[in-house]
Amino acid sequence: MYKRRKKVHPQASSTLIGGEEFLVGSSQSSVSTSFSGSSITSKPSSPPLDKENVNTLQSSQRDAIDIPGRKTAKFNEMPSRSRSPRKVDVIPNISPDSFSRISSVSEKKFDFLEETLLSAGFVLCKDMSHNTLKQDQAVFIRNVSKALSSSKEKDVIKKFLLELKNYLSNKELFKISLLPTKTCCEVNIARGEYQGSLIRLLLTIECLQPSLIEFLLNSLSENITPVKGADEECTMWVKMILQPMRFLPKIIEPAVVTQRLFDVIHSTSAVVLQHEIITCLPEIIADEQREEVSKELLDLLKVSPNLTPTILNALSNFCLEGDCRFELQMNLIRSLRRTEISHVASYMSFIIASPPINHLDEIFNGLRSELVLCHAGDHLTQQISSDDRSSVLSLIFERIRSQILLNKKFADIWLKNIGKIKSHKQHKPIDLLILIILYSVATDVLKKRAIENLIKTKIRTGHFQTSLIDETLDAALIVIVTYFNDLLKLMSTLLVVNDVIISKYFFLFYVSCFKKMESYHRKMIIINLIDCVTKNINVSKPVLNVLQYLTENYTSFISPFATRITHLLDLVGEMNTGEIRELMDILCTMAFSDASIDSSASFQDEIYMIAQKQLCCPDPKIYRSGIVCAITVVKFMVNMQGDEMNVTPENSELIMLNPQSEKAFNLLELVLNGTQCASEDGVLIYDQLSFAIMTCPNMDKAFKKKVSQIMQGSFQTHYVIASSSFKKNDDLETSLEYCLDNDLEDPIALNIVGAILEERNRSQMSHSKVITLPSLLRVIRALELADLSEIDALLGCAVVFPSFTFYSKFGLVEPYFQKIGLDALFHTCNWFRESINSFVYLIKEGSPDNILIRLRGIVQLQNMIASCLAQAVAYTPPQYFLDENSKTVNLREKTKRIKKPVNKSNRKKNEKENEDEETLDEPPPTQAESDEGKEEDEFIAVEFSKLRNYMRELDFDVFLLLTHPLNLHPQPVNGSNITPEFGPSELMLILEDLNAKLKFCLEVKKPLQVRQVNGFENLMNIPINLIVRNTTKLTNHIANQLQKIVEHFHHLCEIHDNIMDVPSMFGSGMSDLKKCTALIFSVYNTYFSWPELKSDEYIKCLLKCALKLGGQSVDKGKGVTINFSLQSGINYLKTISKCMLDLCSAVNLVVLIDTLRNLQDGNEEDNKIVKLDEICEYYLKRKWYDFKGVEVKGTLLNQQMNKLLELFFIDGEIENISRTLLWITDEIGVLDENKNLNSFPHFNKGNLHILISCLCKCLTNVTKKGLEGKDFKEQLAVWERVINCLQQLVLVIKAQDTKLNLRQFLKGCLPVLKLFLSQGMNVFSVMFKIEMNTVSQCLKNLQVITRYIQNICNYSKVSKDNSLIQQLPSLRGILEMILLSVKNMILQNKCADAFFMGSMKNKDHHGEVIASQELTDTREDDEPEAQDVEMAESDNEDITNATSGSLSDTC
Repeated sequence: MYKRRKKVHPQASSTLIGGEEFLVGSSQSSVSTSFSGSSITSKPSSPPLDKENVNTLQSSQRDAIDIPGRKTAKFNEMPSRSRSPRKVDVIPNISPDSFSRISSVSEKKFDFLEETLLSAGFVLCKDMSHNTLKQDQAVFIRNVSKALSSSKEKDVIKKFLLELKNYLSNKELFKISLLPTKTCCEVNIARGEYQGSLIRLLLTIECLQPSLIEFLLNSLSENITPVKGADEECTMWVKMILQPMRFLPKIIEPAVVTQRLFDVIHSTSAVVLQHEIITCLPEIIADEQREEVSKELLDLLKVSPNLTPTILNALSNFCLEGDCRFELQMNLIRSLRRTEISHVASYMSFIIASPPINHLDEIFNGLRSELVLCHAGDHLTQQISSDDRSSVLSLIFERIRSQILLNKKFADIWLKNIGKIKSHKQHKPIDLLILIILYSVATDVLKKRAIENLIKTKIRTGHFQTSLIDETLDAALIVIVTYFNDLLKLMSTLLVVNDVIISKYFFLFYVSCFKKMESYHRKMIIINLIDCVTKNINVSKPVLNVLQYLTENYTSFISPFATRITHLLDLVGEMNTGEIRELMDILCTMAFSDASIDSSASFQDEIYMIAQKQLCCPDPKIYRSGIVCAITVVKFMVNMQGDEMNVTPENSELIMLNPQSEKAFNLLELVLNGTQCASEDGVLIYDQLSFAIMTCPNMDKAFKKKVSQIMQGSFQTHYVIASSSFKKNDDLETSLEYCLDNDLEDPIALNIVGAILEERNRSQMSHSKVITLPSLLRVIRALELADLSEIDALLGCAVVFPSFTFYSKFGLVEPYFQKIGLDALFHTCNWFRESINSFVYLIKEGSPDNILIRLRGIVQLQNMIASCLAQAVAYTPPQYFLDENSKTVNLREKTKRIKKPVNKSNRKKNEKENEDEETLDEPPPTQAESDEGKEEDEFIAVEFSKLRNYMRELDFDVFLLLTHPLNLHPQPVNGSNITPEFGPSELMLILEDLNAKLKFCLEVKKPLQVRQVNGFENLMNIPINLIVRNTTKLTNHIANQLQKIVEHFHHLCEIHDNIMDVPSMFGSGMSDLKKCTALIFSVYNTYFSWPELKSDEYIKCLLKCALKLGGQSVDKGKGVTINFSLQSGINYLKTISKCMLDLCSAVNLVVLIDTLRNLQDGNEEDNKIVKLDEICEYYLKRKWYDFKGVEVKGTLLNQQMNKLLELFFIDGEIENISRTLLWITDEIGVLDENKNLNSFPHFNKGNLHILISCLCKCLTNVTKKGLEGKDFKEQLAVWERVINCLQQLVLVIKAQDTKLNLRQFLKGCLPVLKLFLSQGMNVFSVMFKIEMNTVSQCLKNLQVITRYIQNICNYSKVSKDNSLIQQLPSLRGILEMILLSVKNMILQNKCADAFFMGSMKNKDHHGEVIASQELTDTREDDEPEAQDVEMAESDNEDITNATSGSLSDTC
């Protein structure tokens, strides 16, 4: 708008008087320094002017100028300049050119000027002092205006201006005229000693203003180029000339003034002068010029970056609003990448200062992408010094914090925008920094919790990955340091949450901060971690993990805190075993490390003494902590340093130990000897000792040899006998069972029963010392890990075991022998489990037979335990996890006696068919199966997976058994004669354990879900990345097992023409195969649901696993996308979906497809839309049977059906909901307890509430999804269908109005009505004039729904049903708000006659009038009710025959 003209030389001042010849240029010389208004001072150079005159310039002329009839206003109360002052007499204006064309006279006389001013009360100075004002300045302005307008002379104004010009041509007089006027001492006025300057007062007179402004701007042009040595004087003149023009009540010619000011700015190269003029622009220009001036300043900013602070300050003072400010802010945001780093903070100050509320999302998202200073590794910021970058970042985020404190909406908008991001690739360090700042300023617990929940959600979903931590620390470490105290509070809170993924994330956050921060902040981290343990001992495990990692990698830095960490030993009585071991690892690392503290020897002795004292303590908790402490100390004492010789002694009879190892051996003997009478502590000793041996990097081999001799001797003395020396026990009918070394002449045997009897005879303890047997084997395995051939006979040795005849009549045996028999079962089962752990390497060597036999033996023993437990009297199994904090499982709650179901209808129907039917792919029935048919009195059911506390943990290496091919029909187990086969039962056992371990490691835990550690102690010592990679390798073999099972199912379906209730579908081994199928899908779903699977570290694992599931080969030479691999897995699952024979497998398959679908990237070309509603509909319309051939019922059915319904409705959107409601409406009339729906055959009157709840919940979700990205017309169509669905649902509820159905309906309708109120009413208001009939009809249909809801509310108050009453407050509030919104819409569209309100009669959900407590109703009261009831008569008719009548009160 304002063109930059050529620069005019300052000497051509004579041409500047003529307005037509006034030209300025555009070129400017760049100045490297920037100036602020506060740093520039003006000093008067004229000798006659005293210091007092100059100092009063700013203060006096800052006052507002009164005009006649107007009150005085302060600076910040100044009215808009666009408003005209009080109207005065009309004076003919003289053009500005007339003043400039007045010729100078040689003898300057000011008679008329002096006379006019004196008559108005103004005395011009005679002695170069201040001008004097004898009146109030407002009175003076009025008098001058009156004198000029009432004069009868012609050209009086021209004459006045001529003499004024001559007067001001004197430089000294001009300066005095710019200075404040002194109030006459004889006049008593409220303004004080000084009033406005002469120029200022005359500028408020409209007839004089244009010419005076022209004169001032010409004078300004004469002084814009400072003379060498007179910079300060030039600056003073510019400030004095601009001062009278500031805050004028009205600008007569605003465009001319603005253009001339910009001409002056472009014509000078002095930055200080440009600074002065730009600073005054907001106070000079008119309001209507703000937008144009803003654009001009923005253009100037691009070519003169050294004026950035000044220009941005001026733009801030313009007080721009709406789209103009938003456009300006977005231009600045787009310039952030190219802006000098010194100006970024100024840009940010303007951008975040009062942005338009409607455009906050765009502004914040623009900052996220363009503020490259917060981006790690950005090439535009790599050349910037770290100091400059740090200082600018501090300023930026301090201003963001200040703005958040000033405007609460900022915090909500930041949280909302960060929450909207659905990809880890789109998250930037600024997101994490903003969350930390929001957390620091949050004063409310609820706000802090909201931020914590957002962070937890981002971590669980994989949107916040560990790489974001390093990027944030690299990009903005100074910001992290600034808010480090608040960050520590956040990290300490989320580190201890009951979620492995979140805890691991903040573990890495602590470690990354420790690596990249200085010593002071490192100390803060250590102190914070120690305080976390002290304040809440129950969550010390993750904190100790961080301390242990830091101690191992930064020992020299952690060592000074040794004394403080040692005090944590006072809390060992409240810690579990793993926590005590970690704490001792930390202390011993500091004591025995090369980089330990100077007084390491004394610290070693102190720890040694602490362990001895704890071993002597009578308190069981302290004693057991002493066991852990002592064994940990032993581990560090026998750990040989790198330069020490470590050789296995050749003479095993005489083993010499060094002094340190000898001291450690004495401590170990103290531990072993102290537990000879406490058998329950033996498990703890051997488990801790085996862990210490396996984790010690370089244990003294002489020490290992000596300990190995002791352990093997103890094992052979107490538990091993020769087969030839076996003596049978007649009471228990013992025999040698499970022997695999029959080829040996006199194989060894494990005397389990003998050890149990000996222990029971020697003491009255409930458990024998034999519980230490598996732990002792683990110790021997750890000691002989280099060569296990010396102990390989333990895998195939026989077991002294009660005969199988004894267990066949178990219910008739005396309780004493029952307990011994059950102890033998548990001990033998655990011995086999630990044997497999020890010798699983045989699978890799190609000799898996003995492992498979032992695995089948475990299955057999577990089945025997399940059968015998229910028959035992007051029996508690031996517990192999002796942690004081673990809970003992109550078997009485887990064991149930239920009648064995007999499907008589199927038996009669297929009795003849079964006689002639040829059984395919099945072995002949065994004797056990024949006997099973005779005992139909009762069936013993034990959930064996709940007995984890009583079973030894299988190592992760055992899952190598999944590489063995599956035999669908293995030979049945006959006593201890077992064939080496991998059958369905064995596969199910392995899959159950794998599924449990993956859920423990990878599954996202719910907030209140307790994380059970028992049974996963060994697993917790394996790094998560190793678990994921090993699982990925196993998925190919799991897919092969699944394919074999599915082929068998498909073959059965083809034979029986897809008839699912024939007996062959429930034959021998079928239940295990069905369970295996469900477990395989569960394993895959847990694996694919892990949030970090799509990270760069594990993306290859995701590709391989998905390809293997889909049966695709992994071609290394071909680039495979994520979508392609996932789609191959989805296609395979959809292919086998018709082969599912049980409901659990079907649901798990659908959930797995949904998980794979969610992993796909929507922006890739090979992304295909996967629809699940067809599969879900097929499963919902099928009949499902349990493993015995009985139709599925109960809680499990409802849970599985609920999952299918949710996927069916959400995937098919509102179309499926509408179809379902139509099906149900047609069938609902004949529904009862015995009659099921034809559309969904597993739903009847008893579980209809599940269907209603799911319909309401999914209706809300699909409505939200259907409204996204649509215009008002399309949204109206969506709401029309939603209201129709609610109408159909009302019909269903009326037909089946049980309290359970009513409660689910009220609870489910509330979110739908809230959504309608927040979004639907806006759509209806906009579309009312366009689609009046549609909107009106929708409102009438909605009225029927709300009336029925009101009737249910009335009924709930009469029936006093608490489950219904608790829904009333929120429902009534929503109904009233909808009513008022409808009324407001009607009134806005001037249709008031179409709406009336009246009092409705109280009716219940059956439509019957509820008797009122007052019987004095008058006829007048009934009349409006009659009008309203007339429309509400028969709700069913309203649904189908709603007409264009008036709208009435819906409440």
